[in-house]
Amino acid sequence: MKMKRLALLVTLNILSLPVLATEFSAGFLKNSDHSSVDLSAFNRDGYVAPGDYLLDIYLNDRLIRSQYTVTAVDAGDGRSLFCITPALTDMLGLKEESRRQLAPVEGTDGRCLNLTTADSRV
Repeated sequence: MKMKRLALLVTLNILSLPVLATEFSAGFLKNSDHSSVDLSAFNRDGYVAPGDYLLDIYLNDRLIRSQYTVTAVDAGDGRSLFCITPALTDMLGLKEESRRQLAPVEGTDGRCLNLTTADSRV
């Protein structure tokens, strides 16, 4: 009897797990013609629309700067990157050796550096 009850509880528990999906619903938009709005970019995990964002910057759990404006730029292939400026690398205290490894983001005339190009060894 206990095994049947346990099996039933396990089955019910598994069936009640939430289903995760990356989907953006246009239902909340005021535009009545949802077919004219392309929301496919928001269906990708981690996508950030290009534009300016206000961020609070923390380093090792310490607030470095509040309300700092950072720009997200289109990196191609449906990806976006945050524009890391030389001034921001100074603020974060990156070593000169690490700064030299940062490649400029294409199309930004060297104003934005790509943090993913840095050597991540500690």
